Amino acid sequence: MMPTQNRSPIAYAILVLMVVLMPLSINTALAGLRNTSLGLLLILSVAALYRLRPRMDGWLAGAWIGYLVLNTVSIVATHGWADSHSEYVRSVLGPSVLLLAVLAISSCFDGRMQLKLGVLASAITTVLYVLELHRYQGEWEIRLYIRDYGFRFLVFLPWLLMALKAPLERSWRLLVWPLLLFQMLAMVIMGFRGAWLTMSAILLLFAIRNLRRTHLLALILVAGLGSVGAVYATKTMAPKTYEFLHYKLSQRDSSGRLDKLWTPTVTMIADRPLLGHGYGNANFSKTFAAEAPKHDDWVWKEATHPHNIWLEVAFATGLVGAALLLTIMLRSAWLLWLRSREGNPLAEAALLGLIGFYGVLGMTEPLAWAPLGLFAGIALAQSARYGRPA
Repeated sequence: MMPTQNRSPIAYAILVLMVVLMPLSINTALAGLRNTSLGLLLILSVAALYRLRPRMDGWLAGAWIGYLVLNTVSIVATHGWADSHSEYVRSVLGPSVLLLAVLAISSCFDGRMQLKLGVLASAITTVLYVLELHRYQGEWEIRLYIRDYGFRFLVFLPWLLMALKAPLERSWRLLVWPLLLFQMLAMVIMGFRGAWLTMSAILLLFAIRNLRRTHLLALILVAGLGSVGAVYATKTMAPKTYEFLHYKLSQRDSSGRLDKLWTPTVTMIADRPLLGHGYGNANFSKTFAAEAPKHDDWVWKEATHPHNIWLEVAFATGLVGAALLLTIMLRSAWLLWLRSREGNPLAEAALLGLIGFYGVLGMTEPLAWAPLGLFAGIALAQSARYGRPA
């Protein structure tokens, strides 16, 4: 284990910017503030890493650099910058900057401090959600189930769970409990089935690894009763939300994604399997609309994205891009697993987030990519700080 470096003003500035950026980078909210914070964070992180020069895991670092270069070349070569530059900033540049930032602070702040960083970002996210409800007032029932906040809450769920396990001060635990309960109940009444499945998977993995059998049963009972109570409480307090929840609970399909969306996407990928059609959802929409008239069996004639992260990446950058992404995820999971076995709560939080957000939710949803930079950055920083595993 390398000794902690002196905490320079740059390290504290990076920490503050990460607290601001993490809640904003998961969707399109407050783009101006997000992009300004991102630019400052990039400059400070590069300056810090130039001084620190950490040793990093070669497989993960190489795969990330390759993925960044491939997506950058793709958007330039297909002239997609005009239509997809904002998406590129959020989904390619943003995750890369978060990865660099995590690397930059890892030698100055230990895992407990980084867990606290996640808790603070989670608290800011909760405040933004409440402000969103207040802003719309008469339409607040509709805003209860906006899915952007479901994505955000899912990213921070492992941080809150591991903060309860880590040796943090009592004041932090008192902050974590209400955040955890509020966000879980909020996700229940959003009618976001992918969030329900992902939340269940994260809670189950956490419970199996960290709780005794009696505590596991108690957690399942409390989560189940709380979810049922939250759903039925909306029947009186928010009838529009209850109607939406009832529809989602009774829905038995996923809008025909396999036949109407995934099969056509696979067909398009097969046309350019190696390097894909080019980066961006705008490019996907144009290509889908151009190809649909050639295929009488395609039910949908328009689509904005494939609702699957692997199909999304394979369409944009081909099997090469998908292979690089697979390398990033598998290597990150391996490094995080090694550290979590040593009792590292930060590594376990990132591992739970990686599995839940991308391993479960990513199979059926178009996801924000910023959290991947956070999870992979923690994996890379853990290996750089403690040395490569044998």
